[in-house]
Amino acid sequence: MVDPIVVGSNILAGRKRLGLSQTGLGDTLRVSHQAVSKWERGECLPDIDALVGLAGLFGSTIDELLRKREETEPIPAVQEDGVEIWRKVQDWMRERITEPSYRTHFEPTLAFIDENGELVVQCATPFQAQWLFTRYMHFILQALDESAVRPDLKLKFIHASKYGPDKHKARFQTDRISLGETNPK
Repeated sequence: MVDPIVVGSNILAGRKRLGLSQTGLGDTLRVSHQAVSKWERGECLPDIDALVGLAGLFGSTIDELLRKREETEPIPAVQEDGVEIWRKVQDWMRERITEPSYRTHFEPTLAFIDENGELVVQCATPFQAQWLFTRYMHFILQALDESAVRPDLKLKFIHASKYGPDKHKARFQTDRISLGETNPK
């Protein structure tokens, strides 16, 4: 039987690992901050769509969200690396674009490194994912270059619909392109 208290503590640990508020996590999953609070307190369980979204964000499986984490079980470092990389990009962007643009397009995003080693940037809406990809990609690549991030890093932009992460409706992907190249591969 699934213990809501265990699930809640796993959600709380994952949210804190990503440095998110309950509101930030709720916005990404398209649920209220009150729903996130109820999950974390073990008052109720997330629906299956939210569990899929949470597992994707936390770089875990649904099974790992539902079971008690062993004290000795390490938190995957690859997840933290993606968060760290994206925070560097966000900091770089904050200095170069207007505050309203930053708050609209960069603040409500999350990022993680997926199983293929790609930096996945999760956006709240399809428009936000497309806008980051089309309008800000050259800035993002420049920020990654200046941050001395792995030169082979690939980027992927996805969005969370009101039904959870919908990776089929909006997925924008690019190979890592050095700004000095004129013919990207």
